[in-house]
Amino acid sequence: MRVEASTASGAAAVREAYLAIKSGEYDLVMVGGVEKMTDIYGNEVVDITSSILDREWEAFFGATPAAMAAISARRYMHDFNVPKETLSLISVNDHLNGSMNRTHTSGTG
Repeated sequence: MRVEASTASGAAAVREAYLAIKSGEYDLVMVGGVEKMTDIYGNEVVDITSSILDREWEAFFGATPAAMAAISARRYMHDFNVPKETLSLISVNDHLNGSMNRTHTSGTG
């Protein structure tokens, strides 16, 4: 199965695997992912990554996925009276979790 969900493709693929096992359709699944953008540069990268947005409105006016995430975060902080320090704890938590990942190489434990 091919799963495409923009920047959430990995999480969507893992969810599909989980549902396939929980439903009893499969006992074992494998999830793999690949992203290759090394053959493109500059404006072409922005054009491709912006294509996940509405081309006639968001991308046309220069929005990128990162910009839209920032706008959404600002709106959330406004609507729910959340200070930026509180929202920044998401990044702190993510970096802490990432710092506990280990890279294993052949011959080492």
